[in-house]
Amino acid sequence: MVNGNKIEIDLLSLFSGKETIYYNGEVVSQIKSFWGSVHLFEVKENGAKALYEVKVGLGFPVRATVVISRNGETLYADNSLRNPRGIQI
Repeated sequence: MVNGNKIEIDLLSLFSGKETIYYNGEVVSQIKSFWGSVHLFEVKENGAKALYEVKVGLGFPVRATVVISRNGETLYADNSLRNPRGIQI
């Protein structure tokens, strides 16, 4: 939860190439990518714009990696990553 808002990331289909980001249950970004991608979306929170960036990649051993930022501030990074950006193509 971020400021009372829920962000969900569907990575179940990462290996089929489809990534979906939900904000409060609504699809805000959907990208097809095999190696990962960067999702950008803007929402209003408490009357102000908030810009989110969700980076999805692959780490080693093979697993999904995620970094979530809001207005340039990192909110979440996969704690086991040495490089919080994972592999980005």
